[in-house]
Amino acid sequence: MRTDEPATEQAVEEIKEAHSQWYVLLLLICGYVVYSLDKQIISVLIEPIKAEFGISDTTVSLLAGLATTVPFALACIPIGMLGDRVNRRNLLVALIIAWSLMTGIAGLATTVFLLFLSRIGVGAFEAGFSPLSLSIICDTFPRRLRATAMGLYSLGPPIGAFLALGLGGYIAASYGWRAAFFIAVLPGLLVALLLLLTIREPQRGRYDPPSPYQDSIPLSAVLVHIWRDRALFNMLLAMVFCTVLPAVITVWTPSFLMRVHGMSIQQAGLAASLALGLCGSAGAAGAGFLADYLGRREEWRKLLSPLLGITLSILFAALTFLTDPSTTTVVVLISLLACFAQFYLGTGYSVITTLCPPAMRGTTLSILLVAFNFGSYGLGVLLLGMFNDHLAGWAGTHAIAYGMFASSLFSLIGLAFIARSTLLIRNGRGQPAYEHSPA
Repeated sequence: MRTDEPATEQAVEEIKEAHSQWYVLLLLICGYVVYSLDKQIISVLIEPIKAEFGISDTTVSLLAGLATTVPFALACIPIGMLGDRVNRRNLLVALIIAWSLMTGIAGLATTVFLLFLSRIGVGAFEAGFSPLSLSIICDTFPRRLRATAMGLYSLGPPIGAFLALGLGGYIAASYGWRAAFFIAVLPGLLVALLLLLTIREPQRGRYDPPSPYQDSIPLSAVLVHIWRDRALFNMLLAMVFCTVLPAVITVWTPSFLMRVHGMSIQQAGLAASLALGLCGSAGAAGAGFLADYLGRREEWRKLLSPLLGITLSILFAALTFLTDPSTTTVVVLISLLACFAQFYLGTGYSVITTLCPPAMRGTTLSILLVAFNFGSYGLGVLLLGMFNDHLAGWAGTHAIAYGMFASSLFSLIGLAFIARSTLLIRNGRGQPAYEHSPA
């Protein structure tokens, strides 16, 4: 009996640890849902905000895009570097509380300028969430489960979009657009409280091989490492280009359904929430499981999952925006588009964090997210708004459809970078470059 006791205790500890891993992931997913909810809720409120303040699509694009991405870019790298040095959990809690309150302040805005200020606050405080969360996930899950964990983590944006578009549209129609901002404050405060009270800071680099890089890596050294590791560099570029299409369809789908297919704000919000939320979630999670299955022996095979998904997303973008489907058919097409457009996300994060040494993960992910947000919610969304205004005289309400299809061309470029990264990782036998670096 005594001989079996240590083994039994060890098995119990392993079960407890496994439960703890998935609980941490669940809370981080909830935080990501709140992140997306507070960022995306303005999408379903575009038309009533335009009506109240009398603004153009270009101004709306600035409000929904650069108003958050510029402060995000300014704050992201410093917060990411800070996250490589301090307690990540505590920093996450502070950031979630801050951006949640800034979301509520938007409901008090009486001018477009004040609305801009509130969105600037949301962008600045949201900047550190993903670098910190992904760094925690890497120290919570071993490499063989990371694509699955990060695929599940990537459920956050589509679920957040589901809540923002579905509930936001209902609340705006019933109580006005300001009420939607007020109610969006509450979930963030709850998630922050649970993070503070129920999880601990994990040990850095717990599941990774020894690295020659130590703590407090300067930004210049991180940039040099990214440039020298060509697989990592190409994967970062792929993520930036592939994120434009999902961002565009998230921001503009409600307006597309209202303008081109004549839906009401409630109908468009519900349809967009189902298409982007449920089907986007399925794509994000399913791609992660598929990637870990394909890459169980060789790391490079994980990237076959996003290669397939991005190819199909371009096809469905053409069918959605360049044909004239019925209202029911267009919702089905947008659902498939949203599903496959998310295939790159969890797998891309998994590959990047595996290639990156633990001591510089927060900084590397911050650099990615700065480019990520500028390329998608900044440049991509802004260009579409300008495209809409420019073509409105010729194409009328269909200008938005042509602009949304044009955003899929960025995915084509991203596809080429994923293919390049796949070949580089395959030639390097799928191992992180720093494993071969001199100590």
